Amino acid sequence: MKRFLAGRSFHTQMVLVGVFCALLSACGVLLVTQPNIPFAELRFRVALILTITGLLGIGLIMVAVRQFVRGLRHLGEGVTQVIDGRLDAVRFHDMPNQEMQQLKATFDRMVRELRQTQLGLAARTRTLGQLLEFTNTIQRATAEEQVLTCLIDSLRLELRLGGVMVLDESRLSPFASGADLRALSVSLWQSVVVHMLLPVGEKWNEERKGLAEAYINSARSVLISLDHLHEAEKQSMTDPLTGLFNRRSLEQLLQREVLLAERHTQPLSLVMVDMDHFKQINDAHGHAAGDHLLKALADCIRHTLRKTDLAFRYGGDEFVIALPQTTLHQAEQVVQKLRQEFATVDFEEAIPHLVHTPTLSIGLAERSAVCNTLTLPLLLCAVDQALYDAKNRGRNCVRIYSPPRAA
Repeated sequence: MKRFLAGRSFHTQMVLVGVFCALLSACGVLLVTQPNIPFAELRFRVALILTITGLLGIGLIMVAVRQFVRGLRHLGEGVTQVIDGRLDAVRFHDMPNQEMQQLKATFDRMVRELRQTQLGLAARTRTLGQLLEFTNTIQRATAEEQVLTCLIDSLRLELRLGGVMVLDESRLSPFASGADLRALSVSLWQSVVVHMLLPVGEKWNEERKGLAEAYINSARSVLISLDHLHEAEKQSMTDPLTGLFNRRSLEQLLQREVLLAERHTQPLSLVMVDMDHFKQINDAHGHAAGDHLLKALADCIRHTLRKTDLAFRYGGDEFVIALPQTTLHQAEQVVQKLRQEFATVDFEEAIPHLVHTPTLSIGLAERSAVCNTLTLPLLLCAVDQALYDAKNRGRNCVRIYSPPRAA
């Protein structure tokens, strides 16, 4: 009997012992009910013992079945809780059955793996959320500096970097060493490279590299879009022949300068330049010669002006120049320098047999801190009147606008 029960689970042993007791009780009952058995008192005692043994066997079977059913019920509850995502609520009661214990161990391992998967998914969801927020932020940027600042801050925070720099590829970088496993360089756009350095003791893995490249790719697409947008804006505001601002952008940019001059009580000088005999040269030598003259004058204007000055092709061969924080006396020095620059240009090679040497007629007007009532339309009218006066005085000269005197 002992050998027969060895190696079996406790529940199986209880069921087998119960079945054996029940069979023994049944056999005893059949035996004592035979009429030829003597000693009625002995028969009663034997029947009582066998009945108790049978009841004990039935009780063992019921206990084993009950514990097995309870284990199944807890298992079903645990599976339901896992399906609902309530992993922390899963609990197992005592299960003496060996198979149940093995099943519980397997189930516990599955629960741990599911919990780790949930934590991994939560981390990935957070990472994707941060990347999406970064993308939405830089898409609202209007300048390259805003995108780069946001990129540096996000990389340092999300990747826990020890350092990050955005540099031109031609410049030396302390993070450019390929032998340092903590360093990673990724091209951003054009010749710009992002150099990233991990803290001491850490190395780049594929997950970190992929996340860094995802941030940089998002920034790259926004920078390319901004570059295209700025180029389109530049083309819409500039003259394709001379590269100066066109007349369409004149009102917007000059109005800004007028408002700044009024706010800060500073002078603003306006210059209008016209090329003398341009129509005769253009008619005699063709439009290519005229275009060459206009581009040469535009180059002279660029070489003469400061970065804060504004130059416009006003129309045909007329140009308007705005000189912020410049008095009339200072503006006269600027236009004289422009005339000297233009006079040194040699046009004979590009335009042979040139009869009239190109010269400039220039008008000047100032919106001064004292006479600050001039609006932009009045200022344009004033400088146009000064140019008209220069042409009537024989051309190739500079005239300053003077308001008419009261009668």
